Amino acid sequence: MASLKSQTLGEEVWRLASAQHGVIALFQLLELGYTMSAIKHRIATGRLHPVRAGVYAVGRPDLTRAGEWMAAVLSCGPDAVLSHGSAAALWRLAADGERRIHVTVPSARDRRQPGIALHRRSTLGAGDVAEHRGVPVTSPIRTLMDIANAVPAQFLEAAVNEADKLDLAYTEELRLELELRKGQPGVRPLRALLDKATFTLTDSELERRFLPIARGVGLPKPRTQARDRIRDQAHAAAGLAHLRFTHWQVRYDTKTVQRTLKAVAARRRQATSAISGPP
Repeated sequence: MASLKSQTLGEEVWRLASAQHGVIALFQLLELGYTMSAIKHRIATGRLHPVRAGVYAVGRPDLTRAGEWMAAVLSCGPDAVLSHGSAAALWRLAADGERRIHVTVPSARDRRQPGIALHRRSTLGAGDVAEHRGVPVTSPIRTLMDIANAVPAQFLEAAVNEADKLDLAYTEELRLELELRKGQPGVRPLRALLDKATFTLTDSELERRFLPIARGVGLPKPRTQARDRIRDQAHAAAGLAHLRFTHWQVRYDTKTVQRTLKAVAARRRQATSAISGPP
């Protein structure tokens, strides 16, 4: 019976560690029913490998970068989240250019460790935290706010554009959130960025820039100011896919937009010819 229980516990450890990029925390092992002596035995026999305070790699000591992020978060407690530049890298808003791992914890906690940049904040609400690829992390908008005062303007602009392109935070959604968060750190530089020409195009201004691009590749004049949801439903009913271009692409990368639209126009002409048939 004891061996069966041990086998069951081992399976639970593997299952949990697999969902956490190969790592497990001491508090999780205790919650599963392990005693400290059992944990020490598994460390001695090479089944658990200490990688951070109170965190172990299961089976083998080497970790992926995601495993390192997860280990750092777990070592800072159950309410900790990956944040700042590390969160930006996890969301793929920016390259992972720093070996230190940024973690945010409730303000009263003190778990300073080598290789971890610890940030304390008591105001993290439900909308500020998420889970991505199994790692507790600040939301995309919270992440942009956290890095806004710490990176050059061009870096922040690239991150905002990536968030928009990856459908993580549209610029208008970001603008609305910043209005609701006036006075919080990071709001001012983000608002200044959104107020630059790159991102301050209104819908009508954006459409004025887009219309000549569409005309230039032989597409008919698109319907403007259509509500997104109604438009998408109409496209789906007609068996059509819709294309999404960012503000930045329409403003600064017209060649890519033109190339994509030319391909769409060519397919449209072929489809029309096939339906109409020979004269």
